[in-house]
Amino acid sequence: VCVDGKYCGQGYSSGSSELLNVEKAIFFLGAEVHMWSGGLEPQVGFVGCIDDPRLGTEPLPLRHRTKTKVSSLIRMNGVTPLCTPLPMAGACGSYPCINGGTCEDRHGSYLCKCHPRYFGSQCQCDAKPCDSNPCINNGHCVNIDTNKCLNASKRYRCNCPSGVSGHRCERYYCNPNPCLNQGICEEGNSMPICKCNQGFTGDYCQIDINECIKDPCKNGGTCVNSFGGFKCRCLDNWIGLLCDVPQPVNIPW
Repeated sequence: VCVDGKYCGQGYSSGSSELLNVEKAIFFLGAEVHMWSGGLEPQVGFVGCIDDPRLGTEPLPLRHRTKTKVSSLIRMNGVTPLCTPLPMAGACGSYPCINGGTCEDRHGSYLCKCHPRYFGSQCQCDAKPCDSNPCINNGHCVNIDTNKCLNASKRYRCNCPSGVSGHRCERYYCNPNPCLNQGICEEGNSMPICKCNQGFTGDYCQIDINECIKDPCKNGGTCVNSFGGFKCRCLDNWIGLLCDVPQPVNIPW
């Protein structure tokens, strides 16, 4: 996702649905979605404008009762669709003021007039990061050093309830890590999702894969399964992990 062609971020979600064009149902693809009365409330606030969002090449609606081939807008609270044109030229032409700040051209330089919540030369500093409700799973947010311009993640602290951990109290099912054999735990909708290291499988990476079933050893080599891997015992004249490399021949001189 890119904003203004300048600020970009990327990531992956766990969704696997292939259906988008549905009529009498709401489909949420990817990460967990919580329904709230009165609309969908963001856990991290948004300040700015939205214009011409697309899914691939298909336009997504920004107005109620507008429908495209892939989706229709249900409700969007506190967001005004469409964006005002960028300044044509001058110091404000690069749109330097962020977080809803207004740029004022000062004859070769610029001055950002910031939203009351933000400060800094480009309104990049958040004085009240807890107003975005970054802490989830009933975590309590505490603002830290609001007079200093620190990295956004260091300007607040989440005090998490018992059984929950993480910078934003996001680790619920993964606290403690239930994945065995050094598996990596990811938060799922209703249970942990374990990403297993090579050689292991199972819901909790508890099963050692028997690689020898696939007979990986070449040229008559014998496969010996080991914990988290395997070894090949090679016949004479063959070496290598899979016994696929000829043994060098020493020629006497």
